[in-house]
Amino acid sequence: MAIEMNPNGSNNINSQSVGQNQQTGTDKANDKPAGAQGEVSKDKVSHPSHVNITKTAGDLKAIEQGLNSLPEVNKARVAEIKAQLANGSYKVDPQKVAEGILTKEFPEEFS
Repeated sequence: MAIEMNPNGSNNINSQSVGQNQQTGTDKANDKPAGAQGEVSKDKVSHPSHVNITKTAGDLKAIEQGLNSLPEVNKARVAEIKAQLANGSYKVDPQKVAEGILTKEFPEEFS
């Protein structure tokens, strides 16, 4: 199966073999010859060979790839907090901590 991603929004999936292994002629799920007893032959079932994917799906894929390239941890912020802890200038706001705990534990009442 091949997926063609085009920037103009006409993305395609090309399915050359639906449920059948082209090289061996066997059903992928059961390793039985295609059209074996109890199987529906490809002649009787209509499968599309192309599926169009909307431009939105392509945009979502691009956004996903962009997000995957970002680091999971903001290293600059971590370094900043470490430096503040080391020199004693890091201040904790107890009101913010309490609000954060309450909002997380009781989102209906504190949102």
